[in-house]
Amino acid sequence: MIATATLANTKISAVDGTAFFDVGIAGLLTDHIGQEIFVRDPAGKILRGHIKAAGTGETTSAELIAGWNSYASYEIFTINGNGHDIDSAINSAGGGEAYSNRNGAPVGGLVKINKATVGTGTIYLYWRPGDVYGFGAGDLTNRYFTAVHASGAGGVNLYANAACNLAVTMSILDVLTPSATGVTIVSTPGDTAQSWAYKDPTFNYKSAYFDINIVDQIGFDWRQFIVPYIPVRDLDRIIAAETVRSINSGRSKGASVPTRIRGV
Repeated sequence: MIATATLANTKISAVDGTAFFDVGIAGLLTDHIGQEIFVRDPAGKILRGHIKAAGTGETTSAELIAGWNSYASYEIFTINGNGHDIDSAINSAGGGEAYSNRNGAPVGGLVKINKATVGTGTIYLYWRPGDVYGFGAGDLTNRYFTAVHASGAGGVNLYANAACNLAVTMSILDVLTPSATGVTIVSTPGDTAQSWAYKDPTFNYKSAYFDINIVDQIGFDWRQFIVPYIPVRDLDRIIAAETVRSINSGRSKGASVPTRIRGV
């Protein structure tokens, strides 16, 4: 089975212990329990693992934001007593920045912007260090992204590129388990610890889309997904040929030619 999922619909947890994958479509992944899955970015970099089980519902961590630090460009920067909301951020010149304490979000973990709204003015949200992700102004509630900061625990940076006088409601959580449309991932069949078997260190978690390849035949050579990079249009032919070869050699029974589903 070959499908393509957009970034907006894709949720990837690439951290050992809570590895999972979800594209929000019922049955697309959960109908393939026990099979091998490849997730590939447009440059041909992949994640590889085995589908362990269907998700039973999203669960999240406690609040990740435990305080803020303001740069001097904010004339007034007042933190709510809960530690994560900003009651007042005033900057008459523009260019003000503030960053949260960086704690609780492991590299590769799926992060959820549980709530991020502003009262008046314009503000932008970045994931630090390294500005890995940038989100525009407005209501960012229920946005997901994979935290791929360089090292340590990532955090939020708020940036106002114009004069502002605003209040910010902010909550960011680490996602620990997939929803019912998602699946947990293990490195080999029968494993209990969740992890991907292979994670290309340059895999682009910010790609506009991802190709999803699920194979059930024994003896399939997954290395062809890496070097050389094989265009999506050729994958049906390659997997079909491998299926025939496996059947003829007696190493696969009941394998079928995969179908392609586009635009997930």
